Parts: sequence; structure tokens; C-alpha cells
Amino acid sequence: MSDGGHDFEPAMRLASNLAIDHANAIQLIKEPWDQLSKGLIGVDNFWSQIENAFGREINYGLRDIWNTFDNCMYPREQIQATLMSLKASGFILGLLSDTVPPTAQSIRCGGGYDPFEFTILSCDVGFRKPDEEIYNIALSKIPNISPSNVVYIDDNPKNLVPARKLGMQTILAGSSEDLNTEIARITFNKAT
Repeated sequence: MSDGGHDFEPAMRLASNLAIDHANAIQLIKEPWDQLSKGLIGVDNFWSQIENAFGREINYGLRDIWNTFDNCMYPREQIQATLMSLKASGFILGLLSDTVPPTAQSIRCGGGYDPFEFTILSCDVGFRKPDEEIYNIALSKIPNISPSNVVYIDDNPKNLVPARKLGMQTILAGSSEDLNTEIARITFNKAT
């Protein structure tokens, strides 16, 4: 888990690069972003849609808007330590992420996906959280495990709803300390 990817940072970068206000940038990026994050269009088509809505060509130098492993998607150290501890204890770690191809490539190259036995990326599977199908894909990656033995962690409350509906235990991610407390509570309850 990283501190990046919040508050629609690419829209803020686009606003800065194009010298427009944030609300206009969100309007330009919203629909093409949804399509890109579901893998329905590629990056070139993404920019074509934005240029059409903007009314003029956008120089390649102004297209650097992506969240990357270097600018904001690096993992939190305490969370990383928790994940490594869980993995060492025999837990299967999977990642379910809404992302776009440039961000996914950056995280992959930076080793951000390395701790996980499997990663399910919205841009690869065509669904975003909270689409129930993306959670079913995650469950299919761990076939002989009941959903009640799966702990799903997310920092957005609406993304916990489908996981609960499918029978998973859920944790709303907050501070590292709170997350560790919740994980310990759930794993202790399973052990007793």
C-alpha cells in the first residue's frame, strides 16, 4: 500500500501542465481515465479523447501526468514490513488495484508488485473496484480457500462492500498501527 493515487493526482498534474483549473482537468480526464483503467482504450486513444475535448493538441512534454513508483506510488515501509511478516507466516498475498498501464508498468519495474503471489489490475481485467467481478477474479486466484478465510483490505469504504457481500472479512486501511491491530485481531480470532 502506498500513499499515492489519492485525490486524482493525474488530474492535478494535467491542470498544472495545461494551466487550467482542477475542475476542468477532471472533466477532461474523467471518462477517458475510466476507459483506460479498464483496459478499454490505450494511452494514445486516451490522449486523443482529451485533445478532442480540450480543442487542441497537447504537446508530449505536457503528458507526464501518471502516478509512478518514483513520484508517489512507493510502498509505506511499515505496511511493507507487515506484508512481509504475513507472507513469512504462510499467508497468500494478493493485490487488487485500480490502475492504468503507465502506472502499472512503473510499479512493476520498481518491484512494487514483487511481494504478491498474484496481482489483479483493473487495466488488465476490464473491471474496477467496486465491480463485484474483480473480487470474483481475486477469489479465483486462491481456489481451495473459503472467502471467509480471505481478508480484504482497502482504504475506500465503498470497496469493502462487495468483498463483504462475497463473504470476505474486510479491513478499512488507516494508519499502519491500526492496520496491524486489525490484522492481528483477525488472524488471532482465526487461530482460536
